[in-house]
Amino acid sequence: MFIHTCRARLPLTVGRFARLQKAQSSRLTVLRGSAWITIDNDLRDIVLEPGESFVVDTDARVLIYPLRSGQALEIVIDDPVVRPSPRLDGAAWWSLLRRKLAPALPASLGVALP
Repeated sequence: MFIHTCRARLPLTVGRFARLQKAQSSRLTVLRGSAWITIDNDLRDIVLEPGESFVVDTDARVLIYPLRSGQALEIVIDDPVVRPSPRLDGAAWWSLLRRKLAPALPASLGVALP
C-alpha cells in the first residue's frame, strides 16, 4: 500500500507491519499499543508506548511492527514540516540570477552582466 499524505493514521495487528521509505524528519507517534521500530543498517531498536514519539533521523527504510498480540497498534505518521528557504536580499538575488543566466547568453550579444 502506498500512502502519500501529510498525516497518516495506521492501525496494525501482530503479524502485519508498515514499511516507510524516504521518511526522514517524519514524526511517528503511538496512539495505542506498542511499536517496535527498526531502521535499515541502524543498530538501534526503538520501542514506543502510547504517547511516545520518534523523529526519523535517516532516509533509510523504516519498519514498524506491533509488539503485543491481542492489542492493535495505532500509529500516526506526520510528514516533516517544509521550511521555506531564506529570503534573498537584492545583492544575493542578483548574484543568483547572474549565475543562472550567464551560460545561456551567447557571447555574440555583447551583453555584460555586472
